[in-house]
Amino acid sequence: MKGTDEIRTYSFDNDGLNELKSFEYGKNWPVVYLIHNNKDLYIGETTSAEVRMSQHLSNNEKNYLEEIAIVFDHKFNKSVILDYEQRLIKYGQKKNLFPPLGCDNLYTKFYFRCSIF
Repeated sequence: MKGTDEIRTYSFDNDGLNELKSFEYGKNWPVVYLIHNNKDLYIGETTSAEVRMSQHLSNNEKNYLEEIAIVFDHKFNKSVILDYEQRLIKYGQKKNLFPPLGCDNLYTKFYFRCSIF
């Protein structure tokens, strides 16, 4: 297994989903992802980016977003991605970069208003 340790971006639409399906870490591998446009950001984690992206695309609350950035690494496990997800969320909150929209605690998924971008 080669190391990837990278962030891949895909358009947040069916074309991007089809492209993701051909990537070896797109299914059955833990990842952290950020779905965004120039105004909003959603941070999440999953063990199948392909399945989760498909679910988000069918959700009217998120399908207006434009791009998904997926953080991959061949060494990731569920514990690592949960930690990365929470660190990204906490970083955004502490720096007041992304005032949260509709979140209740750190263990739910968060939307952020990206006013600085």
